Amino acid sequence: MRRRFPIGGRSIRQGAVLVLLAAGSVAAPRAAELPRPVPLRVVAEGFLPQRSWQEPVCRLAEAPCGGARTPPSLLRAANAAVGTYHAILPGPVLAELRFSRGQWQLRRRWDFRGHPLALGREEDAATRLFPALYPAGPDRWAVAFQRVRNEGYAGGGASFSRADFLLLPAEGGAVGADATLFPEVPFSCSKMVRACFSERDHRTSRHCHDESTGSLSIRVVPGPDPAWHDWVLTWQAEDWPSGVGRSGVRTTSATARLRHGDDAAAVAARTGSFDFCGGSQE
Repeated sequence: MRRRFPIGGRSIRQGAVLVLLAAGSVAAPRAAELPRPVPLRVVAEGFLPQRSWQEPVCRLAEAPCGGARTPPSLLRAANAAVGTYHAILPGPVLAELRFSRGQWQLRRRWDFRGHPLALGREEDAATRLFPALYPAGPDRWAVAFQRVRNEGYAGGGASFSRADFLLLPAEGGAVGADATLFPEVPFSCSKMVRACFSERDHRTSRHCHDESTGSLSIRVVPGPDPAWHDWVLTWQAEDWPSGVGRSGVRTTSATARLRHGDDAAAVAARTGSFDFCGGSQE
């Protein structure tokens, strides 16, 4: 999924790109046998199966939608069977649904309200589920539960997001800290710092901010344990210094490989070279 963050009248691309490439070996699964990460796209208003879907879906999924700050989102995978949907609901709650003959049916629901990220509300941070499913192993899927910390200051601001990748129980149910596949993975960042302070600066500078962005992409590859996939992370960073035109943007990348069993210390060590827009990954 790609997003654009407007910064100072311009924009630098940022997003979490879902990629699948496979590295082969004699005993490893072939590329065609590995599932791809599945982006979940918001269903456009003209394609909603039911205009007033929120109330019945929230009731079925037992989600606290009333008065919630974040509205429910109805989502669909590109290759999903007819009538099959997902919904990200307040809580957060993730639901897998079927709509047939004018009725909603709940297939599975995952409740994240007991996860530490959902319980540890912070004034300067927000939590949210990223709309995608990530293959963790044969018949194993994970989601990214993001913690987004924002900073604001005169003439600029910053956003730093990292994610706990959490395994989804096959039959649905509660998703807590014990479901963590990979914790505290750098996910995305953006930062803009004002660099022009006078009328002359604004007249003469080709660019009046220092800007940086970072975004994560994931390749799923075979691991040594056939029950689990390895993930190759690539961090793409862009830095646009003040005083130079768009052609002066510098792009760098770094990679890390994660394997089932990696804890927070291992993830931090492997992703330590990621340029997190000058912010802390703590």
